[in-house]
Amino acid sequence: MKDVCVVVLAAGKGTRMNGNLPKVLYEIADKPLIYWPLQLIKHVGLEPAIVVSGYKAKKVEDIVRGFDFKVNFVRQKKRLGTAHSLSVGLKLVPEDCKTILVLYSDDSVLYKPETIINFVKYHKSKKNKATFLTLERKKPTDIGALKIDNNGNVIEVMTLSMIIKENLPKHQILCGAFCFDKEWIVKRLPLIQKSNLSCEYPLPGIIKVAIQENEHVGTYKVVDHNQWRGINSPEDLKEADRLKMKQLS
Repeated sequence: MKDVCVVVLAAGKGTRMNGNLPKVLYEIADKPLIYWPLQLIKHVGLEPAIVVSGYKAKKVEDIVRGFDFKVNFVRQKKRLGTAHSLSVGLKLVPEDCKTILVLYSDDSVLYKPETIINFVKYHKSKKNKATFLTLERKKPTDIGALKIDNNGNVIEVMTLSMIIKENLPKHQILCGAFCFDKEWIVKRLPLIQKSNLSCEYPLPGIIKVAIQENEHVGTYKVVDHNQWRGINSPEDLKEADRLKMKQLS
């Protein structure tokens, strides 16, 4: 995977964590959260990672430099969302890179190396412009979901109310890892619309851009549900810590 580059989004404040730390510095299995996606990247053989820092950036960078990881930092000076964060990270991507693997640092704590390797291989084999790592769920959540046709194409982003209205027996949710064709994503990021709720530019907004262009967007499902937990609260952190400790034992 010589032509693959990794961008780790680690700029968030973690407002709902009820503390003053950057989100990526809360601990899981006695390590700061950011340690785990960087260790994953090292195991996969995709160093150096490009890490986009933001909130209390120097503190995050100083701690990461204390570990044995090859990292290039770039700072998101304004918190304008994950799409903007990726655009900042892309500034450090080498010209010979053809595929961009994007990891949300808080979503990547539990992924196993083989999951990421297979995800990237799948994306490249399908020659997709964009591929999203997903989990299949039976119960609706406020995360929303992707509506997928019989050919595996993402055709719609569904809200919680849409899922309930259609009474879907199962649906796929995004879980914080994306693969993009570099040339394609560089040109499409500016087309993502600002969220009316957060006033930021969310990276999943790229799905709407792709659908409007009638571009194939693929998904790769994680079979093992214990490889992902959204971490947005102290309770989520505690559960992710439990699962990580079990994974390491």
